[in-house]
Amino acid sequence: MPLLAAVRPRQAGFALVELSIAAILVLLGAIWFANRIQNDVQDAGARATAAYLLAVRGATQEMLVQHFETLAGYPAMPAHAGPPPPVPSYLEHTPPLDLGVAELVTPRGAGLPGYLPAGFPTQPVYGGEVRVAHEVPGRSTSEILKRAGRE
Repeated sequence: MPLLAAVRPRQAGFALVELSIAAILVLLGAIWFANRIQNDVQDAGARATAAYLLAVRGATQEMLVQHFETLAGYPAMPAHAGPPPPVPSYLEHTPPLDLGVAELVTPRGAGLPGYLPAGFPTQPVYGGEVRVAHEVPGRSTSEILKRAGRE
């Protein structure tokens, strides 16, 4: 019997080395995958913020085109030119103009929707606040913000 024991090969610990290499490869793959997921989430947030800002920009441009004369201080259009669009209440006060998303969502007048849809979020994806400021010639932005109580 002792002769059979001498012929049997020994393991010599290679299984432990193979297991360690496999564990390291699995950990590296998990780290890479987690980093990839994090980047994808950040990219999705950036795309959503860009879409949000583009929607606010489009609504602001539409408002500026419709009410340019009011914002620039020009006299009202003559009656024969057709009825002007109703001026929203937030545009009736004198400049400086400081609008938020809430003002762009409010209806423009009787039966007219706001410049943004009714369910539009008030904040971008990562938080913060979007404001539209219209400067008056001769005043700086900091003066406008001080007057609005934001600085």
